[in-house]
Amino acid sequence: MANLWLRFPKVRAALCTLSISTKTWWARCPPLSAGQVNVLHTFSDFLALQILNARYQDEQIKSKVVSRELEIAANIQRSLLPKTLPEMEGFTLDGFYQSARHVGGDFYDAFVTPSGGLLLTIA
Repeated sequence: MANLWLRFPKVRAALCTLSISTKTWWARCPPLSAGQVNVLHTFSDFLALQILNARYQDEQIKSKVVSRELEIAANIQRSLLPKTLPEMEGFTLDGFYQSARHVGGDFYDAFVTPSGGLLLTIA
């Protein structure tokens, strides 16, 4: 660490200022000049932007994952709905489903009963 301080005296001053170690260490640190304070402000602004950017990228990745999961759930839900409905003399059956958002909890189906009747299920 001493080599780093020799090459970058502003880093040494910053480390002294930001250190939370013993009082004797603190007492040996020189006061910061206006230029050093300016460097610290610039560096802290840069770090703040980097942190915000990392958080934004993390949120974007999470949003894409959730979007993909909702797409998969919508595909599964559509696969549960009947492709065709039974035909009965004198009746025409059609079905259509569209959720308000990505995925809904609705379901429908129609079955011909053994006695020739029609069982319509809507849930």
